[in-house]
Amino acid sequence: DLVYNRIVELMELMPGLLTRQTLPDTLVLQISTLSVSPFFVENVGTLQLAALSVCRGIFCLYEKHRQIILDDIFSSLARLPSSKRNFRSYTLSNGESIQMVTALVLQLIQCIIKVPEAEEKKEPVKEIEPLDKREDDSPRKSKKKRKGKKGRRSHRRSSEDERPKTPPPADDKPPEIVGVVVENGEGTEGGVGKEYYAPDADVLIVTSYEQALHTANHFLYAFLRKCSAKEQEDYRPLFENFIEDLLTCLNLPEWPSAENVLTLLGRLLVATFSSKHSDFAMRTVTIEYLGNIAAHLRRDAVNSRSDSAKLKQVLVEQWAHENNETEEACPLFSEEEKPSSQVDIEEEDNVKSNILSDHITELQLILLAFLVEHSDVNPELVHARRFFLGQWIRDAQVTCEQLVKNPPKPPATKTEGEDENTEEEILAEHEEKIKKQMNDLEEKKNLLKNLLQKDIIKPSTLKSQRWSVSGSNAVRIAQFLASSRSLSVNFDIYLNKILIELQESAIGLRTKAMKALAAIISADPNLLHRNELRLGVHGRIMDQAASVREAAVDLVGRFVLDKPQLTLQYYPMLSERILDKGVGVRKRVIKILRDICVQQPDFPKLTEICIKLIRRINDQDGIREVVAKVFMDLWFTEQSEETPDGLIKRVVSITEAVAESPDQNCDWFKLLLNQYLKPGDENTTDKDEDQRVRITAQSKKMIDCLVDSVLKLENFSAGSSENSSRLVSCLHTIYLFAEAVPHLVARHCTTLHPYLNMKCSQQIDYLVLYHVTQTLEIVLPLMEHPSDDFLASLEEDMITLVMKYGQFIVQACISCLGVIINNMTHNFKLAQECFRTFFMRLVRYKKQYTENPEESSLEALKGPVMRSLFTVGLLCQHFEFDQGKHNSSKAVSSIQNQVYEILMFFAGFQEEEIRNRAICGLGFFFIRYDKMMLKEQSRQLYIDILKGFDAPTKLKVQVLKNLQLHLQSDEKRLTQQNQAMRQELKRDGITDLKTYGDEKSSVSGAVAQMLLEPIHHCFFHKLTQVRSAAVHVVCQVLHQGLLHPISCIQYLIAICTDIDEINRIKAEQTLIELDGKYPLFLHSQFFPGLRESFKLQTALFSTYPVRGFRNNPPISLLSHVYALIRNSKAHRHSQLVTMIKQFDDYKKTDINLLLYIADNLAHMSYQVVEEPLFVIHHVALLISTSGTTYLEQAKDAVYGKDIAETIKDEDEENIDEIDQVEDLPRLTEVLVSCQSCTLLILLKKHLMTQYNLTDKRCHEFSPLESAKMYDKQISRHSNLAYDPSPVLSAVQQLTLDVDYESEEFEKSALLYYKEFRDLMTQQDLAEFKCSDSENEDAEKSVKYYERRKELPVKVRKERKPRVSKTPSKDAAKKRKLSKTPAKKPAKKRRRRYVVRSDSEFSEQDDDEDEDYDGDGR
Repeated sequence: DLVYNRIVELMELMPGLLTRQTLPDTLVLQISTLSVSPFFVENVGTLQLAALSVCRGIFCLYEKHRQIILDDIFSSLARLPSSKRNFRSYTLSNGESIQMVTALVLQLIQCIIKVPEAEEKKEPVKEIEPLDKREDDSPRKSKKKRKGKKGRRSHRRSSEDERPKTPPPADDKPPEIVGVVVENGEGTEGGVGKEYYAPDADVLIVTSYEQALHTANHFLYAFLRKCSAKEQEDYRPLFENFIEDLLTCLNLPEWPSAENVLTLLGRLLVATFSSKHSDFAMRTVTIEYLGNIAAHLRRDAVNSRSDSAKLKQVLVEQWAHENNETEEACPLFSEEEKPSSQVDIEEEDNVKSNILSDHITELQLILLAFLVEHSDVNPELVHARRFFLGQWIRDAQVTCEQLVKNPPKPPATKTEGEDENTEEEILAEHEEKIKKQMNDLEEKKNLLKNLLQKDIIKPSTLKSQRWSVSGSNAVRIAQFLASSRSLSVNFDIYLNKILIELQESAIGLRTKAMKALAAIISADPNLLHRNELRLGVHGRIMDQAASVREAAVDLVGRFVLDKPQLTLQYYPMLSERILDKGVGVRKRVIKILRDICVQQPDFPKLTEICIKLIRRINDQDGIREVVAKVFMDLWFTEQSEETPDGLIKRVVSITEAVAESPDQNCDWFKLLLNQYLKPGDENTTDKDEDQRVRITAQSKKMIDCLVDSVLKLENFSAGSSENSSRLVSCLHTIYLFAEAVPHLVARHCTTLHPYLNMKCSQQIDYLVLYHVTQTLEIVLPLMEHPSDDFLASLEEDMITLVMKYGQFIVQACISCLGVIINNMTHNFKLAQECFRTFFMRLVRYKKQYTENPEESSLEALKGPVMRSLFTVGLLCQHFEFDQGKHNSSKAVSSIQNQVYEILMFFAGFQEEEIRNRAICGLGFFFIRYDKMMLKEQSRQLYIDILKGFDAPTKLKVQVLKNLQLHLQSDEKRLTQQNQAMRQELKRDGITDLKTYGDEKSSVSGAVAQMLLEPIHHCFFHKLTQVRSAAVHVVCQVLHQGLLHPISCIQYLIAICTDIDEINRIKAEQTLIELDGKYPLFLHSQFFPGLRESFKLQTALFSTYPVRGFRNNPPISLLSHVYALIRNSKAHRHSQLVTMIKQFDDYKKTDINLLLYIADNLAHMSYQVVEEPLFVIHHVALLISTSGTTYLEQAKDAVYGKDIAETIKDEDEENIDEIDQVEDLPRLTEVLVSCQSCTLLILLKKHLMTQYNLTDKRCHEFSPLESAKMYDKQISRHSNLAYDPSPVLSAVQQLTLDVDYESEEFEKSALLYYKEFRDLMTQQDLAEFKCSDSENEDAEKSVKYYERRKELPVKVRKERKPRVSKTPSKDAAKKRKLSKTPAKKPAKKRRRRYVVRSDSEFSEQDDDEDEDYDGDGR
């Protein structure tokens, strides 16, 4: 400790030595090294403070050592202490702390400002310098003594002045900021050391201020370069801490340089992340840095909203102190100038500038007085004061220069009714105004220079004489004065630069820019009102990358909740993302919409939000739980001190959501109520039971409120469609509650009963009747002691409704009548009489039709017969007429057989309407008598309808609906039976239910197995309703586990490519469930499913060809299915290879199917780089094998096999003429086959363009490598569709327009041969260029292939007659294929055809035996 204290004392004495005597460079260098070292050591705070004064003194006095000190700092940055304890040891005036090295850098920048003349001069001391320069000491001493006697120096510049005329260095002009320090020679401070007198004080001050900026810029530039350099030490955390310290010091009076350093830093950051040549990691981190700076600036702007009034109060107090008056007598401000407290930031800034612009000088003087007052405690405040003065002098100088160079334009000088004198007066007034501004600026500069020259050494003597301002007000003054400077003004620039980065192609940059924008908006959510920011956020919400979309949604969601106007503005773009592909995005949107519903109950889009949330009730488990929690909080959580109006609002919200549900499908509400209201079991916790009790109590209140609303709306519904709709919604909601908690609705049966007698005049009235009937069916068995008269009245009303209304009401009434008779009244005679009425009508009609089908009276009976067919089936479903209590006849099952027989009779009718009603009745009949479905007659009826090509669509749909209704009824029956059995066995103490089977479940399985193939046949029907009904049946079968899933997966994959979105979603959800249970099944059935999907697309579209993608943007039809299998790399590779292998043998695979596969491969939803590279790799392998084979076969067909074997690739380019194709049929067959290879070549090119992949990158890829670089995310660079037009045209011309004797056909075949050969040449050339081999053979091969690209093929017009497909060897030998020119006989002019390199035919005259030069001329 003793040694440490001595070192501290020694370091504290160093500044005195530096100010008293000029030291040689060697000594200064040692002192600077000694003083910089303590800043990079821990727990030496006292020594660091002393060293800070030493470094400041050297930096101020010895200009040549500034760069050395900065270099020492840079070289030691890596040694900064890493521990968080005492990390920021320099305490600021506001109580916060910064790093000691940050304080060092800022003070070094602030101490550069030079003072041109001092008010008092001390006698100069002898300076230590070389002997050859000491002859100038005497004159200097005499002059200093003489001038010291005067007490102050003269500022006049005259020839009589006897001071040495030492000019300033030549490079003393303000240099341009380029990140380097400009040295200006040695300077002096306050008359110490060697004196160089500047010819102009303004130049000296401004130049020194520019030097300070250059020093700051150099430090930042070098620090940022160290961060971007790939060194062992990571400087980025150090740079982040430095920026955080700068923001902490910003606007503090003792740190004026922090604002300048941040301004320069902002320019460097913008230049770094805007440059495409910068390191990607550095670009992303600089965006984050700039976002933090911009957020801090905006936060300061928000926090200073009330500073205007406080600054006015400071000025008033200062005026009152100087004038010995009361504050009320201050004439500085009027009442009208007081700014409003509720105003936007931009408006607030304008208000402050307008009110306080005339008092800037007073505020500057108050701030300077504050610094002088506290400089005895903090000596570094002297340099802060000088820095402020230098900054303001330079600002005034710049403003003067701008007024001289670009004076403001005068106002409009002439209007109608004004003469020339008025114009001259306006111009003169304008010039006078400019002169006044110039004079004011000159006066201000002189005032500031005088203050700088009168550097007060002992401010403590003036404390009692001046009025002092508080520290907080001094900070406000500094912040106000900085608000008009570059840093605050640059906020909009920073914001716009970040918005521009949102358009970058790199996902990482867009994500980082989004987070930076979120940091800025967190400082001021009002920024979201700006149009450019709204457009930028909307663009990122629709971004291709899920991470960017999630960041954008999170940004909006954090700030719109507190601003209802923002919620209304950003709601449309938020609500769209509830259907986002990313699960995280959907979850975040749902939570935001939940918060809107809870925190803004008066939001106008509340019902729409509920509907959007409702549609996600069947989403993934995590999202389903979030949605259920939303509605539980919104509707069933009791609010503290809730008023009746609050309950009514919640009820209205529920009824509106029910009314707006798509297709009146409220399964979501049933799921929601069952989740929270179902009785607990042995696994239910006390907390869950308490929650169920609370929700049940809330439901009771809501049901009572709904019933009251029904009674009120009944009186106003007449003549009002709106009230009628509300009545239907209320009754529908009561029915939904009745399904979940029927005992709570049972006591309202008598209230609902009168609605059965209402007259139905419009569709809404039928809905009222339907919902009331459904509700009574559920709750009637739970009534306590209903009266006989009430039940009899209900029976009578039901029978009346069955006789009066259509099947919509009849179905509900017979179901309700079955509950009343079977469970309550047991009035089976009533049901039997009703059955006999309708059944005998069918018997009579059958008898009349059998006797005379042409009888005219039968036409009038069609309507009652169709009603009877429907009603008889329903009565058989709900009543057992073969049992003794229904039928006194001893012939057991006679009624069952009679009904079956008569329904089958009408099911064979020719008239479609009667057949449809009969089949519908059979569907109801089979629900009770399901074994009748296994009869051969029933089976054959269903199969003929489902598979029949000419079967009416209505009958197909009705049969499928019958099957679905049967499965649903069977499931419902089994559920009720299992619940009753569990309760019974639980009473008996039996817990094992495996031994208890069900006979009817086996019947349902047999029916499903029997009709599976016909149902699958309906998957490929052209009409959507048929496919939709078939999909629902198969999904129901799989849900009940009646069939093995593998038998249906390929057909569900096909439906995933359906044009109907509902069918696609249903099939995709089923596949997701199956993949979760049986993951291997989906992988094994992927390619069979692809074939079935091609079959479906062929059935749906009659146009040629069938494509495998959807447009806008192009995406594979199997993209969703591929997304399910892509998570397993092995299975993904297996399926991709299987798809590519189909191109290997054209004869086994149709070209249309190959095109369909190629479309899917081209537009599949690839997520990582490895996927398209894997496809390209295997495509290239197949091209190199099969393509070469096809090319050899084509050559054999063109030249003949024997001669083709003698022709090398190098020789083929010298062949100048071909008389005729040797085997044109064989060539045609090969060219058609090679189109599969052409599809692969086009696919490879498309993928490389789509994902911006180079030949070299594709060549270097190996499937065996597991490099992480291949797991990076990839995105499309274009949305172009895969174009197979060359293949389509070739196939069409070579297969449809075949004429082997046609010369045009032969020319076309040769043209396609050349095109295929050129494509293969390009592939070989790309492989050679990417090869690592550099030997001569490779180079020759590349040159050869480049020449071969231009190789033409010619065909003589004169041809020999074709006798057979394969010419003889003698004929082949006669072919003219000589490489050397033959002897020229008599020339004969003829026309020849040339296939040029641009794939066009041309005719030209030539000599018969003249050699062809091979270049197309």
